[in-house]
Order: sequence, then C-alpha cells, then structure tokens
Amino acid sequence: MLIFYLYRSENAAVEIPEEELYWIEAAEEADRKGVDIITSSLGYNVFDESRYNYTYANMDGNTSFIARGAGIAAEKGIFVLAAAGNAGQQPWHYLMTPADNAKVFSIGSVDSAGNASAFSSFGPNALGVVKPDGSTQGTGTTTVYDNATLIVNGTSIATPIAAGGVACLIQAFPAMNREQMRAKLRQTASLYPAHTDQMGYGILNFGSLYNLVLNTSETVKKDRFSIFPNPAKSILNIASELEVESLEIYDNLGRLIRKSNNQKSIKVEDFSKGTYYLKIQMKDKVFYEKFLKE
Repeated sequence: MLIFYLYRSENAAVEIPEEELYWIEAAEEADRKGVDIITSSLGYNVFDESRYNYTYANMDGNTSFIARGAGIAAEKGIFVLAAAGNAGQQPWHYLMTPADNAKVFSIGSVDSAGNASAFSSFGPNALGVVKPDGSTQGTGTTTVYDNATLIVNGTSIATPIAAGGVACLIQAFPAMNREQMRAKLRQTASLYPAHTDQMGYGILNFGSLYNLVLNTSETVKKDRFSIFPNPAKSILNIASELEVESLEIYDNLGRLIRKSNNQKSIKVEDFSKGTYYLKIQMKDKVFYEKFLKE
C-alpha cells in the first residue's frame, strides 16, 4: 500500500523567507512519518522585501535554509526531488533553491520531441555542479484535476513525473543506496556523459536503470553466486564461495519482511505466493535478485 502525505508550506498571499522554514518543518514531519520520497515543486530567489533576495552566487546549495534542510533530508536517506524552476525566459533564468543543493535531485522540463522547454530554468549551481540533474516532459503534459484531465506546462509537473519513476525504482530495489540511485539515474539519462545547462544529463530513463541493475546482477551472479530453487517453496539458498554477511527479503511494496545474518539460506515457507526481492550483502558488494514463492 502506498501512502501519500501532502504538506503545504507556501503562503500564496506573500513571498517571505519564513516559507523556507515552513518547508523544513514539513520535511521533518515527513521524515517522522518514514517517507521515502519528497517531491517539491517550488523554489525561491525573490521575496517581497528585496533585502532578502538571493543572488546567483547564493545558489550554491549551502546558503539558503531550504537548500540546507533539503540536503539534510537527502543525507537521512529520503530521495528529495525539486523543480528547477520556470525562469528560463526571464532575466533571472537560473534555477532556484532548493534545487541548487547537490544532493537534491533537480528536474528540468522537455517537450514531447525531447527538446528543452523554453521556460525551463538553467543551471549549473553557483559552484558548477550540474543542474538540473535530469529532465522529464513538462510541456503539454496531461494531468488530472477535479475529476478531469487537462494539459499543463512547467517543471512543477515534470518533477512529480520523475518522482513516480523514482518510486518504482525504490519499490524494485528497496535497499539500494539513494546516492547510488541518483548517480545511476544521471548515468542512464539521454545525454550522459554530456549535459546541457537546461536539460542536465538529459531525459531520465527509469527502465534503462532497472534493466541495468538486473542485468549487472545476473552477470555477476553467474561468476560469483546463484540462488536456488527459484521458484522457492520453503527455503531459498545461496550458492557462493564468498561469505554472505546478510540476506534481506522485501515484498512488492518495498517492506523488509525477513532478514538473516551470516547465513546462505533463508526461510520463505510462510510467505504468500508472489514475487519478492532478495538483497544479498557480501563483504564488499550488494546484489539484488528477484524470486518467486510458490
């Protein structure tokens, strides 16, 4: 079962620095709830009182309260996504905070042909970190509102699309390190290893990352280990000359349901029939295997 929490930290009547603190409070509450993903479609650079405005030099991921808070959330294991912004055709055409934080996965917008949306804000951040990290479709994108479909534009729709892909990856590989996941998403994007200031490393390809992880695991498995029987009835075994430090089994919702340490087998007899995911922790490697319970 997926659970969604909606927190509103924006005061639409004003643009004040306190809103950054409201966002941090919402992130703290989300962390207490145990969320895996935060997707945020707002950004700051200009306030009602100009003395509080940020400069491009401030877009370094460390200056604003919201960027620092978002970075802490990412360090705690939450996958934080933030819209790069829609300022691409404005005098201030740069991304906005918190998308400037290096650990925040910032999202730009493309159209259906794969071209950068003219409105999508430009990176990099002030320290030269490539931003946005990647892009999804934010021009002419279909969404749902008030029981009807409509077409919208903006990095604010591109970002939740990316968040949906990330949710699928976390479900498939629940134990994968979030920094590793961010890195692999960049590496499987359409432009990598090249990048542009408006698209980052390009259009994100979640299916490519999924297949890459499975194929890598399959290749290594042939050389270093195998699991049997698959499908399994009562016990799942690991055949390997290497030491297995731990085995963890996750269900389709990404929930850890069983763990064993220093064992090369794990009981599954009481599991319901279906698909499960096995995390195998060896001394210096982590592998993921999908198996069926009969």
